[in-house]
Amino acid sequence: YTVTSEDVERQLQRLLQQNPRIAEVTDRPTEQGDEVVLDYAGFCDGEQFAGGTAQQQTLTLGSGAFIPGFEEQLLDKVPGEEVLVKVTFPAQYHSEELAGKEAEFKCKIHEIHSRVPAEINDEFVKELKYDGVNTVDELRNYTKDNLAKRKESEAANKTESDLMDKIAEITEVEIPEVMVKSELDNMIQNYEARMMQQGLSLAQFLKITNQTVDQLRDSMKHDANKRIKI
Repeated sequence: YTVTSEDVERQLQRLLQQNPRIAEVTDRPTEQGDEVVLDYAGFCDGEQFAGGTAQQQTLTLGSGAFIPGFEEQLLDKVPGEEVLVKVTFPAQYHSEELAGKEAEFKCKIHEIHSRVPAEINDEFVKELKYDGVNTVDELRNYTKDNLAKRKESEAANKTESDLMDKIAEITEVEIPEVMVKSELDNMIQNYEARMMQQGLSLAQFLKITNQTVDQLRDSMKHDANKRIKI
């Protein structure tokens, strides 16, 4: 492995993107990616509902943080503008009283903020607060050292993983079915946990992918056997 100057510059660009400057926008309407500061109040069947009101709320347009269709209706608006947003709550919404219902939100936009990349200079480097790193040159050296350590670790992990895969491939082992079942149970539980982190239940995932839990287990058997061998 090697760390090139291009590797270092790419990493510095990522740092700039991850630490943008927030600038207030006053000369144009809202665009995708803007942060807006707004007030809103939600109404369903003409009645204001609990939990649907906020003041000075910050929302990034295009983030998908709000109900589908909400953020799109705030595009091409200006500070001070009042907007009536009409949406339909998802059928699987967490509040049963609102699930599947149409609603209106009375919104008022106060400010528009835009994220702009920072500039690579000594002031930016000091804001990062890396120990002993205060200049651009020091940041480049620090970045190069960290990339080298990361590449070394990745290379070692890949070597170990490739070696274990090869050993499993050429090893003949009688594996009791009860061990395979136990490993598959663990793999299904881990898979379900990952799905929940993405907002899906295992049942919803199986429905989307048009398969049964038995079919999912069958697709995992090869990996289960390899794990047991290793």
